[in-house]
Amino acid sequence: MAKTPKIQNDNISDLLGGIDPKYYDQDDFLDIVQWNLRWFNSLDKSREMAIREVLKVLNSDIFVFQEIEDKSLDSIASYLTEQGVGNYRTAYGTTGGQQRIALMWDIEWVRTKDDIRELFGRNQVLTASGTDVFPRLPLWSYFYCKSTKSNKRGFDFQLVGLHLKSQMDRSGKGEAQAQRLKSAESLSGWLENDAVKVDADTIMLGDWNEDPMAAAWQSFRDLERKKKALFSNINDSTHFSHLYYKNRSDVGSLLDLKVVTSPFATALNKVGGAIHWINLDELLESNASAKKVKEYINTVRTEVTDHLPVLTRFTLNKRAK
Repeated sequence: MAKTPKIQNDNISDLLGGIDPKYYDQDDFLDIVQWNLRWFNSLDKSREMAIREVLKVLNSDIFVFQEIEDKSLDSIASYLTEQGVGNYRTAYGTTGGQQRIALMWDIEWVRTKDDIRELFGRNQVLTASGTDVFPRLPLWSYFYCKSTKSNKRGFDFQLVGLHLKSQMDRSGKGEAQAQRLKSAESLSGWLENDAVKVDADTIMLGDWNEDPMAAAWQSFRDLERKKKALFSNINDSTHFSHLYYKNRSDVGSLLDLKVVTSPFATALNKVGGAIHWINLDELLESNASAKKVKEYINTVRTEVTDHLPVLTRFTLNKRAK
């Protein structure tokens, strides 16, 4: 939670133009950043260096990643620790092949209370036709976050990292949609019935592969209606986190979502959401040609990733006991 100055000459600033300072990690906040790094491994050193500089600026207490090769974040965690940004540890899911869910957290501020593990298990949740609902099993963790006030206790919370089935439906039988629908039902059921037995404060976040208005997420909207969670109110479908280019006014969609249980929601800070590159925002707000916008987005997708990092921020003094 120590403040990190803006990088002056990093490897990625010319491309991205930097990050709005309001997204830098600060004392009195618990910051969680989720980010799909698109087929990330440690072989492409220039890309690895670019990504680690962004993570250095963000200096988040917890990072939740998708599409990660096993162990490939270890060198980044070591680099951030050596740079004095924090003292980072990593954990990886066992499913998803070279596209796993992974966590990285700063043990100066948050520590695990239990072994990190995956929910449900392989072939335990199936569609009606027998397809495994979770290509990558949800990655569960139980953290303790210390208070910034010496005379106050911190708080415990559960975190579940997600990477749900994509919209690609190779069979043409609607299985992808059935998988997302069943995954939502399973996760919302766990959130309502099982998670509360461990801790009432829980957050699920990651790449859901469909926008928050999708029919598949009705079970989470039902939890919200029962005042057991926040979902629609904290995922604004007019924003975007996944970059693509269709035309000058259609350059992305919101696929990186979260759901937060009601107790935890009392500490949810208004600062958060997709962290846009300053250069991209300036291009979209200017009279730049469609060609220039397209070239920028394609370069970012290739040299960094096709998703934006997404911040969720909690105000610690509202939860410290």
